[in-house]
Amino acid sequence: MTQSSNNYNLEERTQKFGEGIIEFCKTLEQDAITRPLMKHSMKIKNCKLKIILLIPFLLCIPIAASGAEFGLGVTKHTFDLELLPGDSYEGEITVFNQSKELALPVKVQLLLWNLKEDSDDIEFVQAEAALNAAKWFTFEDGKTDFIVEPGGARNIPFRIDVPVGVAPSAHFAMMRFEPVLPSHYFEQQGPRFIPEIGVLFFIKVSTLSIDGDKGLYGADILSFDSKDGKPIPLLSRLIPSAEAAVFEDVVKKFAAKIRNTSLYHFKASGYVEMKNVFGKQVARVELPARYLLPNRNRSFDIEVIKETQSFWQRHSFFGPYTATLVLNIPGQEIPAVMREKFWVFPWKEALAALFIFGLFALLRGRIWKSGKALLVGSK
Repeated sequence: MTQSSNNYNLEERTQKFGEGIIEFCKTLEQDAITRPLMKHSMKIKNCKLKIILLIPFLLCIPIAASGAEFGLGVTKHTFDLELLPGDSYEGEITVFNQSKELALPVKVQLLLWNLKEDSDDIEFVQAEAALNAAKWFTFEDGKTDFIVEPGGARNIPFRIDVPVGVAPSAHFAMMRFEPVLPSHYFEQQGPRFIPEIGVLFFIKVSTLSIDGDKGLYGADILSFDSKDGKPIPLLSRLIPSAEAAVFEDVVKKFAAKIRNTSLYHFKASGYVEMKNVFGKQVARVELPARYLLPNRNRSFDIEVIKETQSFWQRHSFFGPYTATLVLNIPGQEIPAVMREKFWVFPWKEALAALFIFGLFALLRGRIWKSGKALLVGSK
């Protein structure tokens, strides 16, 4: 092979190349469609270009100018599976690199998780080997490290094998994708954010029987209360039928707390309706379809009266009302029900109407007297 005899100033050419890369990055547009898919974002060091050699892989990772942003996206965020002991499931997740400038080395982790008690926050937990659902996962190529090219995607085929001896139960695992980034990728000061993303797995290991799983589901409504009503203490004591209270205005939001007492997880299903003293339905909304995990409480904020309704619609409530929460339980014919009775007495509007009526009556009386006096004088 013939060796070139040209001599180049490597430092000067590298500087020009770096300046060209920076100018190019300034012309790139931010993608408003893919931005919501990024869980976190990160900024690269200011106006520097580096080449990282990872021996023995000789992996070259380009660095962009300050302000470059990147993150990960996935095709599916949750898997809700029902399997029998000894069954297998094969699936695939596609991971996207939202950056059009940087290749991302990504590491896959399998973790067990659960919800914190009476909270929507996830916590990672431990389990004995026989109940560790993270051990049920295998990858097609056996690798848990890969690289996603700029603007590219990587398909991750996986398989879940449930052991034969697993009893009926629910298991929760997370497949977490986390970029493995060198420390010099970050700015010297300020917080460092890693754009990791997780896929949640809800795995129900059911039983094969004639009756199925009907008796394995259960839930209790622990509380169902008004959230935004302004009570009138004096009237609340005087009206015993107002079990909750007498409110100045109609209750628009309710807070419910539900506990799953069964072996399995399931999505909440049901509704909240409000009826007046004549039994006429004045409002109804569906219960948010959120997961209820075994032996966990979960709180719901339910908006019954929408703010989009007109002023007169939202202020035309008067008298006694009953709000009812109905929770459907899988396999159960009778739902769980809880009611709250309250009164609405819009005293401010009532005083305003009384004032207007009184003023009208006063003016009407004076006009009547003045008209009568004019008629008598004319005669």
